[in-house]
Amino acid sequence: MRVFHAPTSGGLHLCAIRGSDGEIGLKANSAETYFGLIYIGDSPAFRNLAASDDSGIVLVEDAISKALFDDINSPSTTINVLIGAKKFMEGWDSYRVSNMGLLNAGTSEGSEIIQLFGRGVRLRGKDRSLRRNLSRGTGVGFFESSGFYPDFLLWIKETGRQRIVFIEPHGMIHAEAYDHDEKAQLHNRLPELARKIGERSGRYDITLDSYIISATQFQHLHKRYDDGTWDLERFAEAHILFAEHSDYLNRIFEAQPAT
Repeated sequence: MRVFHAPTSGGLHLCAIRGSDGEIGLKANSAETYFGLIYIGDSPAFRNLAASDDSGIVLVEDAISKALFDDINSPSTTINVLIGAKKFMEGWDSYRVSNMGLLNAGTSEGSEIIQLFGRGVRLRGKDRSLRRNLSRGTGVGFFESSGFYPDFLLWIKETGRQRIVFIEPHGMIHAEAYDHDEKAQLHNRLPELARKIGERSGRYDITLDSYIISATQFQHLHKRYDDGTWDLERFAEAHILFAEHSDYLNRIFEAQPAT
């Protein structure tokens, strides 16, 4: 019950925060503090929808509490669950986000998935760091003919080694077959590059890796990609992960780089 700040189980209260447009606090029936926040554009319509449901949710108005979202990065915040939409996805900077479940977000070739990924792996701590890559001439690139510059560089410091992971989030509905896709196959070439860097620098504790984060959902891609037989595990083995699955960040962090 620690997540809900409640001594016992009970019902759910949805509390509209007066003076803070779009905020609905979530509070357990037996608790004094909020455990969650719904932060959406049309909160009145959502409250009306909740009121029409017979699940026993209690709707109230809170005229005392200040905005909950403003303090969500504070160490003293009580908010453990955040439910929202593009309202906070575009332009939100928070170290607390380590993964997100996506509902109808990042399904096209646009910038949503890049924005969301950048916010999703902005982790607090000295041992993990994410940087946006630069473009041709100043950034880290591969393949002179096509000029591939992965969008993100993720640096992970672990005991006895350092990992540099190149990450490229994009839609894959028009991707080439795997055998002809240099971007997707980059992870196969990086161990040899790391070995050559080690020979020149004497630093053998650095490993290189890469991943494609597909904005295209698995159900829309698997029958169209390559020979149409790829399942989730085969995509994962090829370092192609899906943003719709909330464990994709864990797969990257826990992966054992090839040697």
